[in-house]
Order: sequence, then structure tokens, then C-alpha cells
Amino acid sequence: MSLKQQTSRVGSLFAGLTHVDTTSASGRPSVELEVPPAITAHLCRDHFEGDPLVPGAYLIGLAVEAARRLAGPVAQIRRAALRAPLRPEGHEHAAPGPALVRVSRDPRKPDRSRARILEAATIDIRHGVGPALAPIEIPDPRPARGPLCEPAHVRASLRHGPAALFVDRMSVSAGANLVDGGIFSAVERPSWHWTELLDGAAQAAGLCFRAQTQAEAKPVYVAAYERLVYAPEATIRAPVFRVLRARRVMHLQQFELSVGTLDGAQTWVRGVVTLAGPSPTRSDSA
Repeated sequence: MSLKQQTSRVGSLFAGLTHVDTTSASGRPSVELEVPPAITAHLCRDHFEGDPLVPGAYLIGLAVEAARRLAGPVAQIRRAALRAPLRPEGHEHAAPGPALVRVSRDPRKPDRSRARILEAATIDIRHGVGPALAPIEIPDPRPARGPLCEPAHVRASLRHGPAALFVDRMSVSAGANLVDGGIFSAVERPSWHWTELLDGAAQAAGLCFRAQTQAEAKPVYVAAYERLVYAPEATIRAPVFRVLRARRVMHLQQFELSVGTLDGAQTWVRGVVTLAGPSPTRSDSA
């Protein structure tokens, strides 16, 4: 993934990681990407205050970086299952030493690879050229009203500190019901990496989920991402997060996501996130 025109600290960290070319036990070409403890700690910054862990979006970014080095451009993250938290060094549940991202080719499907990040995540990737991106359509858009329109309420609802908080407020709702989704404005930042956009969209979906369950004080966890596509060389300015409730299965709720300009002329990230209620084994929170 080219980092042209990107000055995000996260993107620079990903690009600077070292890797080794290996062969898996089954004989598949593989890459191992080593993530030093200092970088793991940086990725956990303000995520969350008092409960540090690497956001699921950054785990996907690490997997994409390793997969790109193994098999070339990434067209789509088909599915990312987030299974357990990746903690910084010094945390009682942190794994010793550097985190390892292992990516192997699928010999039956040359355009497929799979990444594993310790016990934290399994990520299935398709290589090649990604499709053209378009924003999701928000049905019955209208000016949003209610607590999600207040930045102070957003900050209080999310557990993110300033460095990890990407959502400012809801500006447009899908109809009169805020829980169905809408458009959220982003906080001001000098630069963005696509993984930060993905995490911001998950934060926006988490706010809708909390409003739906009326559990404002309880964490909402990211269980999985699916069908993610991103624009790696985009110049990103003034993004907005579009989220739309898709379906609910028991305690899980899916939202469609897209991130781009308010007028829809540019889209930089699109996919689906699955959220769940409180669980100590989840690897991320929105």
C-alpha cells in the first residue's frame, strides 16, 4: 500500500515495520511482520483510558501491510474476526515480546491470503485491484436532533481519549430515529490514515448502537468487519462518517459504513461492522 500524500503517524508506523519471508508448516509462502512493544503501546494511546488495547481497525492495517508485502496490492478485506484484545507491554494480559503478524498465501486461490495476529484476530484478504467506491445512501436524511448532535455527549459516551477520538457529532439522521444511523462529522485533524477513518466509522456506529440499546454507559465491542475496501493513495480532507443499521441477530448488530466527503464525490472507506454488547474477551470497542 502506497503512503503517497499520507502524513498520518499511524501510516508511518506501519510502513516502518520490518518483516521476514518464511514458509508455513504446510509449505505456503508467508510473511511475518514484527510489531515492537513501543509501537503496540503507541497504537493503544487513549484507546481506552484505563483499559488500553489496539483498535481492531489498526489490527486490520497491520494485516494489510503484511499481506501487501507478501502478495501485492490488497483489493478487499473479506472478513476480520476480532477474537481477543491485543494489549501493550506491561499490561497483566499482554503477550510477551513483540506482536507477530503472520500472513500466508492460499495455494488454491492465488489472490487470497490469511493473516493471524497472535490470538487477537484472523483476517481474510483478497489481492488485486479494488472496486470503485461509492458512499452508502442514507434514507430519509434530515437534520439530526438530540444528544448525538452534541460533541460533549459524544465524548462522554465513548471511552476514547483525545488521541483516539475521531467522531465529533451527528449532523444528519436517517429519518427521525437516531438509532438507524446517519452522517457524523469528524474531529479536526491535520492528516488521516484509512485505518483511522475505519475506526471513526465504527465509533459512529457504536453511538447508534448505544442509543438503540439505551446503554450509554456500557462499552460496545467490535466483533468483526466484513467487505472492507479502502482508497490507499487518497488525499483525505474533511471526512464524514456514514453509518446505516443493517440487521440484528440476537445481541449482535451490523452497520454498513462509508467514509468520504459530505457531498459524496469521494469515498475512501466502505464496509460492514458487527457490534456486540459487553464481553471481556472482545478485542475492540467502539
